[in-house]
Amino acid sequence: MALDNLSWDEYFYNIAKTVAEKSKDKPQVGAVIVRDDGKIIVSTGYNGFPRGILELPARTTNDRSENDHSEKLSWTCHAETNAIFNAARAGISIDKSTIYVTKTPCISCAIAIVQAGIHRIYTEDSKHWGHDPLDTEGERTSIILREAGIKVHFPSFPQHKAA
Repeated sequence: MALDNLSWDEYFYNIAKTVAEKSKDKPQVGAVIVRDDGKIIVSTGYNGFPRGILELPARTTNDRSENDHSEKLSWTCHAETNAIFNAARAGISIDKSTIYVTKTPCISCAIAIVQAGIHRIYTEDSKHWGHDPLDTEGERTSIILREAGIKVHFPSFPQHKAA
């Protein structure tokens, strides 16, 4: 399938996947914020350390267990908030915009999305939406987004091969 056959949503989601590749973190997460008036990309972000903060081994590893990411997470800026902060830093309003993100937002990112005025989310990843037994925040995240009137879309885009 040629790229000109992509829907706008699939196009922007694929860009978010490319943005994610910039992250040194696992999992790599990317976000793209698009103004709905003209389908213009206004900001991107990926998960990683804040600007100017050293990525020291003590900040990226966890002594407790393989599944404990609390130390790393306390130093990391998530893709969604990075995209929101990048727009703010450039003086760009993202009110009534759409965010395309490769991982379902956590509760903190959901709150940031609400406060920034983003009104729609596209993500293919739905495993953290209340039915993942390991996710204790999923239900609260869903409630926050629902009560704020944010539309969340879980499309299933076909995988495209580069020509």
